[in-house]
Amino acid sequence: LMVILRTKVLMVILRTTVLMVILRTAVVMVILRTTVLMVILRTAVVMVILRTTVVMVILRTTVVMVILRTTVVMVILLSTTVVTVILRTTVVMVRLRKTVANVKLRFDVEFKQQTSGNIARSPNYFQFAQF
Repeated sequence: LMVILRTKVLMVILRTTVLMVILRTAVVMVILRTTVLMVILRTAVVMVILRTTVVMVILRTTVVMVILRTTVVMVILLSTTVVTVILRTTVVMVRLRKTVANVKLRFDVEFKQQTSGNIARSPNYFQFAQF
């Protein structure tokens, strides 16, 4: 009877030990699964942060490109305006010089004609002299 009791007790102890090992294995598996899930979640968070950072860099680069293009357009517009003003001023100066040269030439011709004849008879001489 004692042998049977000891055997039954041993069987209960063995079953309990096996159950404890199974429970511990199950707990370890749950811990491992939780750890793997945490690593996956952390990796996903890092990927989202990296994507956001890349998008921010792209946006900053786009803003810088827009600013540079605007600056280039402004420089082109300003330089074109300056060149246009210089050209117009040059054209006006050339026309003024031409007009002054024509007036001087007329005055010289009239003056020579008047000095070769009687100056007092020529009203044009006095007009040029007053001019």
